[in-house]
Amino acid sequence: MQLRWLLIWVCMAPFLGWGQSATRLYNEAREYYLADDFIQAREHVRLALKLQKTFPDAWFLLGQCYREEGKYRKALKMYRKAEKLTPTDPEYPYHAALAYEDMGKLKQAVKHYHETLRLDERYFFAYDRLGTIFFKAGAYSSAADYFQQSIDIDPLREEAHIWLARANYDAGETEATVVSCRKALQLNPNSLPAMRLRGRSFLVQGELQAAVNDFSEVLRQDSSDAETFLNRGVALLVVGLYPDALQDLNRALDLDTTLANAWWNRATLHFEAGRMEAAWADVRRATELDPEDSEAWLLQGRIAFSQRQYREAVKAYDRCLDLRGEYAEAYLNRGEAHRVLDHPKAACKDWMRVLELDDGPLAEKAEQWLLINCE
Repeated sequence: MQLRWLLIWVCMAPFLGWGQSATRLYNEAREYYLADDFIQAREHVRLALKLQKTFPDAWFLLGQCYREEGKYRKALKMYRKAEKLTPTDPEYPYHAALAYEDMGKLKQAVKHYHETLRLDERYFFAYDRLGTIFFKAGAYSSAADYFQQSIDIDPLREEAHIWLARANYDAGETEATVVSCRKALQLNPNSLPAMRLRGRSFLVQGELQAAVNDFSEVLRQDSSDAETFLNRGVALLVVGLYPDALQDLNRALDLDTTLANAWWNRATLHFEAGRMEAAWADVRRATELDPEDSEAWLLQGRIAFSQRQYREAVKAYDRCLDLRGEYAEAYLNRGEAHRVLDHPKAACKDWMRVLELDDGPLAEKAEQWLLINCE
């Protein structure tokens, strides 16, 4: 009798993982997976599934292996098998959503993240991913709502506060951005992303000294941050500290010659200082790098006009108004260029347009030109 059972064992051993249990094979597969050896992980988890087909974690791990290898459709198939066995586990729809994201199928991803939250409303990672998807789509207010829900569940994550700050900043909510940055800095006083964002928010709000303080602290810790040199340079330029601003803008361009805003702001500085050739060279570079920047084209028009290149000025203002059709200052300036070129109808038309768009100093100046030059 004992010999009979021994023969049965020898015959069945290859099909039973040489006597190893499904759990042991699964655990070995996990070790291979954590070591990034996905081929061995797949082989071991398959052996585990031969022993126990109703092993949801094994199906899930097999899906993880496929996802790591970029085989997303196979991964989704494995996740569905795991979910069918344990339909109440939020891990399975969550990772299916990640796979859909990897495939670029965002509608399906959003659907599965919401399914995750249906199963576990405190699964804050799903809120994070939803926030990220909407942020990348430019729906900043919706993104901020998702990040806030994530933070409400777990408020001790610096990264979540920074994501919320980014969404609020891009939504134009700079005060809310400052609040989120302060919370991130309470968790990590050396958080450079939080200091950068708070500094940019202060700059937009006109709190220039506070902005300079944040930018200076960032640069104390990271002297290779071109964007922050640019931002501090802008703040210093606004308060009229031209030598310091020029030094920062030069440093920004030394680090990154592709910063169109640095060229544009340095051109502004040169223009204000009367260095027209330098201003012209810089603004041309700015519009080459970012031909969609209406402000750079406006400055190019002003510089060209000051150099008596009136046709070049009109071309620059044309480009500016192509990008921003209701820019009163561009109409006013183009009208003056048309006047000098003896194009009275075009000039008067531009000044009339200023009156439609503005009721302040620009309109007052346009009215003066209209009284002098137009019937």
